[in-house]
Amino acid sequence: MRNKRVIQIKNDRLILIRNNLRLVIWLAFNHKIEDLIDNQSKLLHTDLDDKNKNIKIRCLGDKISEISDIFEKSICYCSKCYSKTKDMGYNSVKSSWFCIDCLEQSFYMPSQKKDVPLSKLQIKEFFDRLNGLEGCRFDGVNWRCNSDHKYSRKILLKMGINLPDQQKFLNFCDFYGGHCDCEILLNVPQILIKER
Repeated sequence: MRNKRVIQIKNDRLILIRNNLRLVIWLAFNHKIEDLIDNQSKLLHTDLDDKNKNIKIRCLGDKISEISDIFEKSICYCSKCYSKTKDMGYNSVKSSWFCIDCLEQSFYMPSQKKDVPLSKLQIKEFFDRLNGLEGCRFDGVNWRCNSDHKYSRKILLKMGINLPDQQKFLNFCDFYGGHCDCEILLNVPQILIKER
């Protein structure tokens, strides 16, 4: 297939070197993100007026997003399962690296948006609940997420959506960048709500 490239390492020593290098890069990335988040938190407790404070917080948020985007598209970890120790393959359609196990799934193309098993009202309710107390509790700066679909599944279950339709909906979200609860909120609403 022309849209993928696979890098596999067989030698145990090279695997160890690769994994340690990925770990060092990941630790540096995490350290930088933590520093930026700490700076955002410190700004909340400064004497700056609200307008300047919000501008600086937004600027730091943009920096966090920019660094995260670069790291997420790197070969350092799988874009789906977040493994840092497996051989990787590149999906040129998504411009991202996936472990060998997730690579084939990354080429999944959902059927048309009209086939999403939730109505427009259900989709709006789902996003509202996922953004609220039942879900990520996103307030513009802080949120909670377990890097999975834990809150989404609970909300869909409480909404009475059956398991096959839940999975179909979450596969659709995953395809459009919703690999976890917070990423569903950040990447999927504009695709689903705008198009329906």
